[in-house]
Amino acid sequence: MEWPDIWNARAEDDSSAGNEHRQLLNDTHGSGSDFGSINDLTSSQNGNKYGALKGPALTMQYPILSPMPGNGSVVAILTMVTRWDSFILPNMPPDPDGIIVVISNTCEQQFTFALTENDVIYLGDGDLHEAEYESLKKEFYFTPRASPISGITMSQTHCPYKISVYPSATMREKFETEEPVVFAGGVAGIFLFTLLVFLFYDFLVERRQRFLADTASKSNAIVTALFPQIVRDRILESEEKSPKQRGMRSSAVESSMESALFHGARGGAPIANLFTNTTVMFGDISGFTAWSSSREPVDVFTLLETLYRAFDKIARDMDVFKVETIGDCYVAVTGLPNPQDDHHLRMVRFARRALDKMIVRTKEMETTLGPDTGNLGFRIGIHSGPVTGGVLRGEKSRYQLFGDTVNMASRMESTGHRNQIHVSQATASLIAASGKGHWLRKREGLVQAKGKGAVQTFWVKSKVSSTDRSDSEPPCSSKALFDDSARSEEVDKKAKDDSLIVWQVELLTRLLKRIVLHRQLNIGMKGKDLGTLDASKMLPRDQMTEIIPMPEFDPKMEKHSMDADSVQLPSEVVSQLKDLVATVASMYKDNSFHNFEHACHVTMSANKLLNRIVVPTSLKETNGNRKEVHDFTYGLTSDPLTQFAIIFSAIVHDVDHHGVSNEQLVKENNRLAALYKGKSILEQNSTDLAFELFSSGNFPALVSCVCANESELNRFHQLVVNCVMATDIFDEELVALRNNRWAKAFSVEEEPAVDMKATIVIEHIIQAADVAHTMQHWHVYQKWNEKLFVEMSQAYASGRGAANDPALTWYQSELGFFDNYVIPLAKKLDECGVFGVCSDECYNYAMENRMEWESKGETIVKHMVSRREEGKPSQ
Repeated sequence: MEWPDIWNARAEDDSSAGNEHRQLLNDTHGSGSDFGSINDLTSSQNGNKYGALKGPALTMQYPILSPMPGNGSVVAILTMVTRWDSFILPNMPPDPDGIIVVISNTCEQQFTFALTENDVIYLGDGDLHEAEYESLKKEFYFTPRASPISGITMSQTHCPYKISVYPSATMREKFETEEPVVFAGGVAGIFLFTLLVFLFYDFLVERRQRFLADTASKSNAIVTALFPQIVRDRILESEEKSPKQRGMRSSAVESSMESALFHGARGGAPIANLFTNTTVMFGDISGFTAWSSSREPVDVFTLLETLYRAFDKIARDMDVFKVETIGDCYVAVTGLPNPQDDHHLRMVRFARRALDKMIVRTKEMETTLGPDTGNLGFRIGIHSGPVTGGVLRGEKSRYQLFGDTVNMASRMESTGHRNQIHVSQATASLIAASGKGHWLRKREGLVQAKGKGAVQTFWVKSKVSSTDRSDSEPPCSSKALFDDSARSEEVDKKAKDDSLIVWQVELLTRLLKRIVLHRQLNIGMKGKDLGTLDASKMLPRDQMTEIIPMPEFDPKMEKHSMDADSVQLPSEVVSQLKDLVATVASMYKDNSFHNFEHACHVTMSANKLLNRIVVPTSLKETNGNRKEVHDFTYGLTSDPLTQFAIIFSAIVHDVDHHGVSNEQLVKENNRLAALYKGKSILEQNSTDLAFELFSSGNFPALVSCVCANESELNRFHQLVVNCVMATDIFDEELVALRNNRWAKAFSVEEEPAVDMKATIVIEHIIQAADVAHTMQHWHVYQKWNEKLFVEMSQAYASGRGAANDPALTWYQSELGFFDNYVIPLAKKLDECGVFGVCSDECYNYAMENRMEWESKGETIVKHMVSRREEGKPSQ
């Protein structure tokens, strides 16, 4: 190996270093002399010999012994001189770069070397290692312990060498790295990720388990509600063949149900049983069909769910089995699945409690579901006897009852009276045999039951003494106690009006919350500024406008979820709203037709039509695209102020109605006729009174909440004027104006302004609501038709009506009203294109009522005249 000549510049140092060289070998001969291997460094005396090495050298000497037998003397000495580098490098570990080696001996000599990957660099004399690494020193002693040649001892006078190894800053820079931290962080990250994955997996598994448990619980609850215990056991029986399967019963409910109900229990016999001693009850909500015709679907189901949930709770408490509900009919049975000796008494007690609960709940819901809810009744029929109960397997299987007992119970219900419990002879006999004969009252006359002929039946008295009542039966409300006659239709007017006022306030509050929400979200609600109303046009009729500008779509509506229910109105606003509605109610006269109840019916009908606009069925596929809904409804959905104005107009449209026509007021030279120039007298009067009240200063918080500025107040006023004036359907001038505008708006030749269509839709809502009874169920039409007949008859009797008795022309007048106004109006609702199926519903009811009136109208008129002459109230 060629050594670099790095010591040339230190030739003098080499010479002086050579002075330190000394002979370490004892020049003694013979077996008894000491002799050893000597390590030494270059010296000045041997400069020629060692100078070529250019650095500290290592001298190794080895004795050569005489080969003569018996002669162990040293005859020669083998000497080798080499640099320390050649000795150090092979003895270092792999990759020694940065290691500092200090060689020292007891002769006070020290030399320092630095190691690289493949070389040894002499740094100089002395200990030159870096002091900060002193604690990391490793020492090795280069001293022979024994002579390798027998008979020759090691010299004890030589200088033993010690090699000290140190790290350096160079080595630290090379090996110091953040890899351990990175690897540690990586390991920690992997562990954390694994932990999170495990926790997430555990969460998913737990959620799945909860879902399965919840599903199984719901499935079990449904099965429990639909089927008696013996039927549930039969359904699951075929699926439980082994202990393992029985242990999995809860998880096998759905599969076993499907197998047993849809395909039969592995070919087993049908699930059916005969129960010989049972009592079946049919309970029907009287007046429900007519009531539901004027309600939204959600209102219908709210009523049924509330009532049936109450009945179900009573049934559970009294161990009565609910069979099913068929429309608005509730079917229950006692005596199965477990025999009950008192099945007939238990059922009568259940019927009493259900009837009492029905009356209480409908009264309570009148404030949320609107007019006539409290007038709904419950007609109950009961019969006792054997029934066959079982499950007809197939699609939508359920537990059903069959037999003559079921049919007879249905006949008892259909031939009964509202709010009465009607029982058959068989049930009455069982009740009497149980010592409760005083519960019964024999019905006068026989009842014609289909398939049975004339049969004797009984009424169950609702009023019973405390000794007749079971321990589990609570006292009946005094309002639920009736004799054999049906409960009177007359209800305390003040109490009824109070309920209707609460309902109106609730409806207006919901609309008012929408106004506040739009204002909070800074969504524009106004269209073109109408400016200040012309003071010269003091009369509402003169203030009518052909087009009411609607607001343009505000893109901010797409960014917000419109949850008006979260809005909290100030208590002062709600209080003033109640006072306003109560004052409006008090301003209505006690007419038979044009009264506050009629205003509530119009309000309910207008709200139904308005809801069909706000939630158009044909746009459900747009997934809530409010821009498309806005365009489809001509902007009505974007303006809660318009919605509020429509409902407000419906409430006030007949305020202070005199019970006679505008024509009659003109004939009488009534002061109102003079004030309003003989045109739209009642409508203009109602409008003025309503706005005088609204602007009276008694409702400042409410007015500010409805209209935040003068522009909104002007729009609100304009909307109310157009809506109320639209109810004057007999003024020829106004009719001509509306027909002309309709032709402009819906003509094929030209594209009208959207605002014109919106104005027409607004007015058609109030017009259709005003005569909504003609486009609802037949019973609703009959009720309001007779009320109008009574009002006009009273006007005639007082000399303020037509020249002839209205009864003479009533039949033909109604047919003409259907043909010339109601049916064309229903068709226009469809042509407006925004009412969905509601327009079809209105048209179908109008046509059905027209046909029904054509066939029965003359007879109905005779009955109305008969009741009028007898002084009986309208039905």
